[in-house]
Amino acid sequence: MSVTAKSVAPQRDQSPQNMTASYWLEAMNEIGVDYLFCNMGTDHAPIIETMAQWRQEGRKYPKVILCPHENTAVHMAIGYYRATGRAQAVLVHVDAGTANSAMGLHNAFRSRVPLVLMAGTAPVTIRGELLGTRDTYVHFIQDPYDMKGIVRNYVKWEYQLPTGIIVAPCLQHGRERPAGSGLHDPAARNPGPDLGAGAGGLLPG
Repeated sequence: MSVTAKSVAPQRDQSPQNMTASYWLEAMNEIGVDYLFCNMGTDHAPIIETMAQWRQEGRKYPKVILCPHENTAVHMAIGYYRATGRAQAVLVHVDAGTANSAMGLHNAFRSRVPLVLMAGTAPVTIRGELLGTRDTYVHFIQDPYDMKGIVRNYVKWEYQLPTGIIVAPCLQHGRERPAGSGLHDPAARNPGPDLGAGAGGLLPG
């Protein structure tokens, strides 16, 4: 079966209301994220689409701050915490974004500044089995053996979400795990586009 972006992408008015991206945005609200400091890529299309949908419906979600580099994004999250005492989230692009985040995450970890780092992964399906399936060569070369290992030394907790249905409890767990009373060190998670686009219970994040 030949797969193209056009053949697998739903039309705008056909996008499911229960995409993992919706659960993810709800979870961001629930854990008190005010800002998403982002350097986005191909893995964030479902999130961007859901944000557009929510904006049209007048629903609240964290304000997006686009950053020219992931190191900048992490340090902006650090600065926001220093000014307000509120931990924020950083959203980056696959393994390259994770690698570019490492120096900032090192600084956050050493100074015990809480934040959530999230990076997309390559889709898990390759022949159109789920929305957001692999449909370009870059999805294959952005799939390292152990992406979380890039920053494992500088986080209290890391996790790759197996299904979108548990994204809220996963983020809540990550927020409470380090000290029982809020996030006290960085945490890292990985979502993927077909999990981001999966209706019902389909997502890694």
